[in-house]
Parts: sequence; C-alpha cells; structure tokens
Amino acid sequence: MNATLPAPVEDVDGGALVEVRTITKPWIERYRHRAKRVVLGYLGAILAVAVITAIVGHERTATAGAVFTVWLGAMAAVPLRFGAMDLGSWFHETRLRRHGVTVVAMRADAPMRHQCADSSGTTRVISAPSHAPSVHIAYDPQDPSKVAVLRDRAPRLLEITLGPGGILLRLGGIAFVLYLARMAILGETLS
Repeated sequence: MNATLPAPVEDVDGGALVEVRTITKPWIERYRHRAKRVVLGYLGAILAVAVITAIVGHERTATAGAVFTVWLGAMAAVPLRFGAMDLGSWFHETRLRRHGVTVVAMRADAPMRHQCADSSGTTRVISAPSHAPSVHIAYDPQDPSKVAVLRDRAPRLLEITLGPGGILLRLGGIAFVLYLARMAILGETLS
C-alpha cells in the first residue's frame, strides 16, 4: 500500500498556509475577572457598611443612612469598573507600543477582521473595530497572542483622561458614602 503513494517532497514549506485564530485575549480576560472581583468586593463592603449602619445607627437616621449607603455605593460600582477597564487597555496598548513589534494588518475576508503575519511567518487574524483597509497593530514578540490595535492619539488621551478621572470621582463618592454612614451611626444630620 505504501509503495503506491508518491514520494514525499521535502522542500515544501506550508508555513504560509497556516492561519492562527486567537479565540480570546488572555490578558484582557484575566484583567476583567480581576476588576470584577474588586467591584464585587467593593459592593460587599458597601453592603456590610449599610448593615452596620442599620444595626448600630441612631434610631432616627439609621434606615435613611443604610438606604443612602447602598444607593450611592452601587452608583459608584459600574463607573469604577469601566474606569479600571479604560486604564487596563491603555496600559496594555502603551506597553505593546513601546516594547512590542508593530506591523500593518490588512483587511481579511470578513468585515472588521484584519490579518497579518507575525515574526515566525504565521498568519494571524485580528478583530479590530475599524472599517479601514489596514490598521497598525503591535504584538508581544514572546507571546504573539497579546495583540493591541494601535489607535490615534485623541482616543487614547480621552481614555486616559476619563479612566482616572472616573476612578478619582468615584473614590470621592465612596468617601462621602462612608461619611454618611458615620453620620447615621452617630445620629447626626446634614443640616
């Protein structure tokens, strides 16, 4: 049976025919899970402060203090997570812009998909939120699955301004929530 097969050709390289599709971005998934755990821990702490306020608080202000603690604390949770996500993606893109390999990815067969070849010659397909015929990407030479689509300066500056600004604003809100809880426990009023 083997004698009827043609002889193998040794000088053929099929590396250009190999295409690697990364299903998830490992760094962003780990970062999202970490941010979610921080926000859930924060919500648990707010809930604990509200329960302590309701139990230990002064009889006139305990219920209102607990309600305001939960309401204001929950309002701070979502922007806190989005601000952390903005900072995480900005740090990732900045690190790859400085230490990674930058290449141009051309549009692939589907909309908002671009393909490029990494340093080993493997063709990679990247989902990029762009309808442009080509985008600049940067990837980590040690782990080419860590990819960032390089953006212009204006969206990056907006992201780095809104991210820490939202986090600082929400941290101030958290301090106010703790101050309200303290006032409710001691029986003080705002007036």
